[in-house]
Amino acid sequence: MGEIVFEGSGSTMDDVVQPVLTRSWHPAFVLVTIALALTLLGFGMQPRTATAALVADSVSAGAFHSCALRPSGQAVCWGDNKRGQLGDGTSKQRSYPKEVSGLTDAVEISVGADHSCAIRSSGQVVCWGLNSNGQLGDGTSTRRLVPTNVQNLSDARYIDAGYAHTCAIRQSGQAVCWGRDEFGELGDDREYGDETAQERHAPVDVQGLGDATRISAGGAHTCAIRQSGQAVCMGDNGGGQLGDGTSTNRLTPTNVTGLDSATQISVGSGHSCAVRTSGQGVCWGFNSDGVVGDGTDEKRRVPTNVKKLSAIAHFTTGGRHTCAIEQSGHTYCWGANHYGQIGNGTTTGDSGTAFLKVRLNPTAVLDGPPGASLGSSARLKIGRVKKTEKRGKAIFRVTVKNTKAGSLTSRVKVCGAGPKKLVTIRGCVKLGSLASKKSATASIKVAFRKKAKTGARARLTFTVTAKGAKKVKVKRKVKVP
Repeated sequence: MGEIVFEGSGSTMDDVVQPVLTRSWHPAFVLVTIALALTLLGFGMQPRTATAALVADSVSAGAFHSCALRPSGQAVCWGDNKRGQLGDGTSKQRSYPKEVSGLTDAVEISVGADHSCAIRSSGQVVCWGLNSNGQLGDGTSTRRLVPTNVQNLSDARYIDAGYAHTCAIRQSGQAVCWGRDEFGELGDDREYGDETAQERHAPVDVQGLGDATRISAGGAHTCAIRQSGQAVCMGDNGGGQLGDGTSTNRLTPTNVTGLDSATQISVGSGHSCAVRTSGQGVCWGFNSDGVVGDGTDEKRRVPTNVKKLSAIAHFTTGGRHTCAIEQSGHTYCWGANHYGQIGNGTTTGDSGTAFLKVRLNPTAVLDGPPGASLGSSARLKIGRVKKTEKRGKAIFRVTVKNTKAGSLTSRVKVCGAGPKKLVTIRGCVKLGSLASKKSATASIKVAFRKKAKTGARARLTFTVTAKGAKKVKVKRKVKVP
């Protein structure tokens, strides 16, 4: 859903109605796309160091799942997978990024409530996951476990997945949408109540919007920016989220009042936000949790300045909270906080005027199963084992190499073992991490028992282990001096 979050209802006592400073962008709990190449964030646990953190060019978070693009173009997803929204061909939940089947050339990705979509380098749009409202755009309502081509959409340059509908922009600038159309959110001028207008299983043109530069799909409304900078919205307007000064639903794009210089736009379940060319952030719509950021909880039907923030670079809107990144890089969040989504280290808010500095503990997303590098696992191999003898002791220098393309960030441990009646080997040697194709050497000291018979042969076993790599062993014989 691009820059959108949806969340369930909750107490309004823990709401923040003005911006709160956050150290880094909070990825929220549901349906928010962060269209920046940032380290993925989370809450609670500290980062695991056994596996490298995911490096991504972009990331998008849905209701209970997230997806990202590696620099190579490989799409990966993780989280809930009951409806196939991870695209790995299964319905198995994943607690770490799993490669989306066959999607190695993605240039953009966006996830909705229970579905995901991406644009290939060719411009072809593919979607997967829940399809109950036709939100996958393949002409059916059949759930898909792997990426499936959206019909008649091979020239896309921008995509945004909403709660149950999806929108894209063609290379020509023509906006198209598909999926649920209950309130006119697809912008195809269908009347509410018309059964044929309830959903579209393939892309339809948004009427009169052939010059779009950005589009954002929300719960039941959609907003976009024209090349001129004029913001337009369509769909549900019960809370004034279309910004035209009314509460009338609109079936086609309608100008947002006084917003003709927008550079970025993001819509949530019941409100919308945009950035002016000046950097001033404005929001409008339902405001019961202070999501508009104007210091009140009053509904706003036209764009209203966000207080104390005048140099915003990017917005991301949630169901009941909002976050923004300033041009300085500082991030602020405000609105409902019953899940801790404003990132101030608590689940309580502040209805006053003071800014709250957020105490956010980012957690790196692992790039694969704990201890391993996803997609190209490390593989350990024992190379040369060289023996030297000194003062009645034997020293074995065991060389270990990572022969695969994946880097291993966990520590490599080399241990030795042998017959206790003949030799003593104390402890194990811990090596550092091993990057791809790199080697390291451990020196294992072997002491001989005083009662060991001279000339006796001891069979030694050297074992190399590391999280995320298969254990390897090598055997050597040593003669008691």
